[in-house]
Amino acid sequence: MRRRLTWAYKAFVSELGIDNGEQRERVSEIAIDEWRAAHRDPNMSAQRCSAHDNDKQNGDDMLPESLVCLLGATLALAQARQELQLNQVASFSTLKLSSRPSFSIPQQNQLSVSIALCSTSNSIPRFFLTNASNSDLLADPGPTTADAFQIPLQSGQGSYTGVFPNGGILAVDTEGVNEGIFFDIGVSIGDGMFLQIIAVDMAQQFSDPIHKTLNDLPYFGDTTSNQALVLSHVFAKIDTVEPTYPNYTLPAANMSQPPPPTNPPNMTLIIAPTSVGLANGPRTGCFLSAQRSVGNIANESSWARDESGLRTQWLMGGLSPSTNYTAFVLQDTTRVSGPIYFTTKSG
Repeated sequence: MRRRLTWAYKAFVSELGIDNGEQRERVSEIAIDEWRAAHRDPNMSAQRCSAHDNDKQNGDDMLPESLVCLLGATLALAQARQELQLNQVASFSTLKLSSRPSFSIPQQNQLSVSIALCSTSNSIPRFFLTNASNSDLLADPGPTTADAFQIPLQSGQGSYTGVFPNGGILAVDTEGVNEGIFFDIGVSIGDGMFLQIIAVDMAQQFSDPIHKTLNDLPYFGDTTSNQALVLSHVFAKIDTVEPTYPNYTLPAANMSQPPPPTNPPNMTLIIAPTSVGLANGPRTGCFLSAQRSVGNIANESSWARDESGLRTQWLMGGLSPSTNYTAFVLQDTTRVSGPIYFTTKSG
């Protein structure tokens, strides 16, 4: 940001032909003062600028201070970073952003920042993060910034989890990216996971990233020539009563299915012929949900196939005989389970 601001200031001064050292110093002082004032209150800065309309120093060869302070206010408004909202996903395209966009992260004791690529490309942006501060006076983090962290992307997504007591800045480095890239940014807080740091005998609570590749895979049931039975990963545990001494009462032979949770997650099954290379692109919710899924849902229900817990079960029809398929399951559109592979039987 400072580099862009310095470049704009130098271009402004050069365009107006200011070559006197004292004049340059005075212009710089006024511009910086008004730049800071505009961040605090843009309306007040504008009023201060208008108050200088007839104020000139050192005769006619000195620029009106109103012109200089308007430069500062304009630069401040142009450089103000967009703030990312908590527990929300923001979607962007490099075609509609500046060459090196950056975003402000709100103050929070603990949160996760996650990235998901929504399109394919031979070159992808790099994402740099700092939790030093979210001040607009702080330069964008980059590869040479001491306290910056690059978020590594694997299969199109990555995340960073930590503390942001003074907020933070996320910068997107698009150098070398010659085509438009669509991507999502998620910032989340919540119950998350509990991490015990034994080395210092303390515990910290961290939130779970919005974008995530789940460890559990979907479960393949069986196929016919044109149908497939596929189940999601386990999304809810079920309570089972273990028999104890001296009463070893066994459960009923024909147990009924447990009721689904009050607010089950939204599960989406995506199936495509393996030949189209669905698993070769970003394994992210935003990318996979935009791809064409084949087949039709004959039945969808919550099902506990064993003591592991509840899954979503799909009976899919409209498939082709003797065909290899790839399947993913999306949980709440941003968390990805899969891929798994299966083959339909011959006709």
